[in-house]
Amino acid sequence: MIKGFRIGLFDPRRDQHPPGWADFRAAEGLNAVWSQDVLRGLADGMRTPPLLAVCSDEQGVAGAVCGVYLGFRKGRPRPWLEPLILDLRLPGQSGPPWHFAERVPADARRALLRRVERLATRRLGPGCLGVVYRPMSDDHLRLVARRGTFTLASTEGAEMPLGFGSVDEWLRSLSKSRRTDLRRQVRMIDAAEDLEVEVGVRRTDLDTGEMARMHAAHTGRLARRFDVRAPLPVEYFRALCGRDDVALVSYREKPSGRLLAWGTLLFARTTPSLGAWAALDPEEGGRKHLYFDHYVRLMGLALESAGDGPGEVGGGVPTLTGGQGMAEIKKSLGFTPVPMHTLVVPRPLAGR
Repeated sequence: MIKGFRIGLFDPRRDQHPPGWADFRAAEGLNAVWSQDVLRGLADGMRTPPLLAVCSDEQGVAGAVCGVYLGFRKGRPRPWLEPLILDLRLPGQSGPPWHFAERVPADARRALLRRVERLATRRLGPGCLGVVYRPMSDDHLRLVARRGTFTLASTEGAEMPLGFGSVDEWLRSLSKSRRTDLRRQVRMIDAAEDLEVEVGVRRTDLDTGEMARMHAAHTGRLARRFDVRAPLPVEYFRALCGRDDVALVSYREKPSGRLLAWGTLLFARTTPSLGAWAALDPEEGGRKHLYFDHYVRLMGLALESAGDGPGEVGGGVPTLTGGQGMAEIKKSLGFTPVPMHTLVVPRPLAGR
């Protein structure tokens, strides 16, 4: 045990989160993906079950690490009975798979992450071949890299300081050609009589099964060989849609009501995030320009949420994270590219 800290492993399918988890999430400004109902939705429906490590000290919950474990056959992996990989990531989010309270210093974080590796690989059995961390920025990578591990380049991330007073001010910060195109596309979509656009929270009007199928098809087209991920389940989207800290924009064809595209925004005090997006391809009946339009509509909500508090303890500007991929397009929208990495820890080095 690391002096002053305790670590517990939780299976969201069966275990209740420890006392103080909801207070920790609220105090740290974590988004909905860290909430108990969303993690349980992941656990109930994913082929790759999540595993949550919670670190506590005398003041209560001090940090958490999330991962999933992957097998090499169809169906759910079976700890102790087949080869596995511990994939430390938070499904549905492109940030690091951990969060620690500010009171936890860097050296303690490093030691706690090693301890989580030891506990989790021991729980998964001798067939666990190692640990994979993803996605990691340069700063996060320095916390977990060590001699004998190896690093792979991952798809770039994107972030943008939300220092704008309005959507129009954000648009004016872009190049003239991009600004003109965005305004034209929004006007065109607003004028389309055969298209229904809705934006809001608690979107219980959406068919979460349809969302899950669309998202699986969309991400399947973009998957990388070393980054094969199980599709996010219906239960995950059902949990997201029922929340007031998750906004969704949807595009439906009229009069059929067919869902053409949708996107999500996860509210958080310091780092609101653009979450899952999915759209039908044009050959499937999808529409052009919806991807760009959804940025404009969700940006307004992101800026409203950014006005609710400082971006960090002691002040600062909140930062909108834009996920991974589509780097050139996101750069034209005002995002800054963030190099990202995947770190592989062979089993003999796990916890060392």
